[in-house]
Amino acid sequence: MLGAPQIGIHDNFFELGGDSILSIQVVARAQRAGLKLSPRQVFLHQTVSELAAVAVEETVQETGPVTGPVTPLPIQRWFFEQDLPAPHHWNHAVMLAAQRPVDPARLRAACAALHERHDTLRLRAQDGRMWIAAPDEPLPFTVVEGGLLTGARHRSRRVSTWPRAPSSVSCCSSTTRPRRGC
Repeated sequence: MLGAPQIGIHDNFFELGGDSILSIQVVARAQRAGLKLSPRQVFLHQTVSELAAVAVEETVQETGPVTGPVTPLPIQRWFFEQDLPAPHHWNHAVMLAAQRPVDPARLRAACAALHERHDTLRLRAQDGRMWIAAPDEPLPFTVVEGGLLTGARHRSRRVSTWPRAPSSVSCCSSTTRPRRGC
């Protein structure tokens, strides 16, 4: 960072060419290493020896999974108040094309790990209420065999994980061409 071949614990950061920008980089690297340090401390304690005396080791305490009721944000309350006939149409869907075949069991395991680790992925809403489901709630996961792309001449596999498809959605058949509406 300073370009010096060797730095001792008593060498002065600023005498070696350090400046305010480099001090911010020092703080960022210290934080990535689990040390709590501020740019001000770098200015006040200009050697590694002095910084070591004031740096505090940060500990992150795992809280475990969050579950239970959630208060809707104002925009979410507004959305629920609209009384839309098909609120499930207001979702975010993404279709991804894999370059190689996807192993559904491995994908399911990866999605289950994300589902367990990230509380927000378990956020549920119904009748204006919102809650975070427990991590052991079953993960919606369906594999549908069949061609998905218009004009596709090969069999492909569609893996749907979130949210559960409404019963009115028509799924593609196992033929090489998708049915109308797929």
